[in-house]
Amino acid sequence: MGEPVGAGSGVWPPTGAVPVDVGGLYDRLDGLGYGYGPVFRGVRSAWRRGAEVFAEVALPEVAGVDAAAYAVHPALMDAVFHMSIDPSADEVRLPFVWSGVERSGASVGGSVLRVAMAPSAPGSGDVSVRVEDTTGTPVVSVGRLVTRPVAREQLRAADGGLRDALFALEWTSVPVTSRLSSEWDVWGAGTGTRQGSGPVLWAHGGDAAQDAATATARALDVVQEFLAGERFAGACLVVLTRGAVAAGPGEGVADLSAAPVWGLVRSAQVEHPGRLVLVDVERGLSADAEEAALRAALGSGESQVAVRGGRVLVPRLARVVQAAESGARVSFGSGGTVLVTGGTGGLGALVARHLVAEYGVRDLLLVSRRGLGAEGVDALVAELTGLGGRVRVEACDVADRDALAALLASVPDDRPLTGVVHSAAVLDDGVIESVDAERLAGVFRPKAEAAWNLHELTRDLDLSAFVLFSSFAGVVGSPGQASYAAANTFLDALAHERRAQGLPAVSLAWGWWASDGGLTGGLSEVDRGRLAGLGLTAMSAGDGLALFDAGVAAQRPLTVPAPLDVAGLRRRDAEEVPAVLRSLVRGTVRQARTEETAHAEAGLAARVAGLAGAERRRLVLDVVRGHVSGVLGYGPGQQAGVDVPFKSLGFDSLMAVELRNRLGRATGLRFPATLVFDHPTVQDLAAHVDASLETPAVAEPAIEPLLADLGKIEHVLTGPAALGGEARQRITDRLTALLALAGPHEDPAAPVAPTGTADGAGFVGQLEAATADEILDVIEKEFGTF
Repeated sequence: MGEPVGAGSGVWPPTGAVPVDVGGLYDRLDGLGYGYGPVFRGVRSAWRRGAEVFAEVALPEVAGVDAAAYAVHPALMDAVFHMSIDPSADEVRLPFVWSGVERSGASVGGSVLRVAMAPSAPGSGDVSVRVEDTTGTPVVSVGRLVTRPVAREQLRAADGGLRDALFALEWTSVPVTSRLSSEWDVWGAGTGTRQGSGPVLWAHGGDAAQDAATATARALDVVQEFLAGERFAGACLVVLTRGAVAAGPGEGVADLSAAPVWGLVRSAQVEHPGRLVLVDVERGLSADAEEAALRAALGSGESQVAVRGGRVLVPRLARVVQAAESGARVSFGSGGTVLVTGGTGGLGALVARHLVAEYGVRDLLLVSRRGLGAEGVDALVAELTGLGGRVRVEACDVADRDALAALLASVPDDRPLTGVVHSAAVLDDGVIESVDAERLAGVFRPKAEAAWNLHELTRDLDLSAFVLFSSFAGVVGSPGQASYAAANTFLDALAHERRAQGLPAVSLAWGWWASDGGLTGGLSEVDRGRLAGLGLTAMSAGDGLALFDAGVAAQRPLTVPAPLDVAGLRRRDAEEVPAVLRSLVRGTVRQARTEETAHAEAGLAARVAGLAGAERRRLVLDVVRGHVSGVLGYGPGQQAGVDVPFKSLGFDSLMAVELRNRLGRATGLRFPATLVFDHPTVQDLAAHVDASLETPAVAEPAIEPLLADLGKIEHVLTGPAALGGEARQRITDRLTALLALAGPHEDPAAPVAPTGTADGAGFVGQLEAATADEILDVIEKEFGTF
């Protein structure tokens, strides 16, 4: 190509170039099987001029922070090729040979590039490429980019059919986009209270906890108190942990006791959108460094953040791609015994069959609470024996350390333990407000405490595999499953810590099994709809076992085998997609509604503005009724009765939470968790929503910031560096003057004027309008300098 991208005139786009619609480019490429991830979806705009193609490519924000580390970011270089793909072609072409590549050193680290492409030889499909930055400075040129055809079926099969079913949790850098207010309130177990003038912050002292269940129960108490407290309405609770997550490659978990707090709060976040934020910082930071890390985390605007070395990181799911023909498979040990907890039924029994039939395991130790008394165990043993396995079934509470130690000691020396699969679990669903320490412990014991015992009692054995069955709920959050999410997040953290210590481990955070022997086998249509709302689709036993193979072969501490309806997620609005999943749909999630849809989904307050009487009441009733019917899973044409009690309609606590959240989004108002109980029919609820829209609650002036200032004064007067002399007297005089203002006011419309002022009401008005920093200036102006 003889001319620069801008046709030598500095004009962009080049003269005569016709715009090309790129809005659905990556949807079309997904349909072909290319499957570009979020960082690689770089084409922002494009034009054509004859056979030439011009494009502007840019890095997303999550990758832009790393642009300076590269001369040309790899994702930008890959995006250069995307506009040369013909979505209507019968074959897929992939870059094969780059020749005649020249790079200019004049431009380094840019996040936006301009590209020009032209055929390098007629009919070949090959192109020559020239790339410049936004100033027209040359960056790189390619004399010839040779592409190679690949059959669509071959491309689709390259990941073994697991493209949207096997994921890893990766931590991605994000920029800090805002500044936090200068002060906040800090609450924490055993840390006392430091009050300030900003939003509420609760700091969880997880690093001091010795037991995960105890630490999580303490965090549960704090979260529940915050969510129930009317004085915190509109505030945000930040839960701070130190070393509770593995946010980098090869990183272990420094504080396993605090790790389950992340699972607990993730589920609480789903139930209470916008009220809770998770932040994890490194252990051992100074107070100033920790505060700086915390400010950076909150400045990202994200709800789940880790800070490492000053970098702000957020968790995002990413696809784990494996070649179908690789045949990679983890060994469970030749000639050894494999222990399967929960092995007499459900997923444990399913995996036991798979280990014998597909992995050649010959000795199985199946453990459950009931052992040989479990339903169907005789048939299972007979089946496994018929497949060539030797099976021993034992009743053992794996959470009982002594009982487990005795069981492990009974494994014969000639068939030593070589593998562990921990699939045992107990569910105890309930919204966050209904969970208590006892219910939490009931879920923790068979899942987390048992896993810890298995870890400690086998760490010196020569194991080939240590597989933990975790849950999607702990990674993404699931309404009503705070206890289960917390216990499973402990397993994820344990796998990271074992791998950091050089021990085998993988935690499989399973999605939705169509049948798992009882945990999700009895789901109602409403329950299934709730799982679908998280993007999950049910997996068959065959798909699940294929994902088991792929997950343990991936050689990662945590994999997420969870078939997702990615196409369905793309059809939803961006704010409706869980943040952890947004990397899978970035650039294709609906960012804007059509005019018709926007009108239908406009805020209810705007829609009822100008309406009155029966018309207004009817509109509000229709909206509320529609949301109630949606929560109940009703199909088209079905409507909930307006005078039927919610209890009779089949509402449970999870439905009440979902309806509260739906109405909150529709109105922009905050409603209490007791909304459905306080207004027990659709008619009653609609009347309440209508009244709330007409006369929204006006929050009383917050007194916490003022109390915080008084706390500072108290510290100055009584602390180790207490003021004395004239400075102390000035503060005392001002406090005396303020005390006069704080007297009782029988009639708020006629406040008592303070001594020495002719216009007490005006002064009080100035005082009420002043910011925290202005209050003392207002007082000084009124009373003079003391």
